[in-house]
Amino acid sequence: MSDIQITSHFHSFSTQNALVEELAEVIATLLSRGITENGRASLAVSGGSTPIPLFKKLSTLSIPWEQVHISLVDERWVAVDDNDSNEKLVR
Repeated sequence: MSDIQITSHFHSFSTQNALVEELAEVIATLLSRGITENGRASLAVSGGSTPIPLFKKLSTLSIPWEQVHISLVDERWVAVDDNDSNEKLVR
């Protein structure tokens, strides 16, 4: 048996906007902590249309993006300037 214990928490939100607001704040806090402690932070994101509201909210927050490495976890096999490109979406 493993010594690893995983605790889960369920959060329910009344609206998509409430979810986006809280998630963006949590991500911003964790990125800021990473930057403070390490000089850089990393963020791995999925593409597609589902995370667009979150990306829009994150773009309005005061985050030193030049110190954040963003990695795509599910890029499509298309040119980066293609309308279906996840990289184009996050830029």
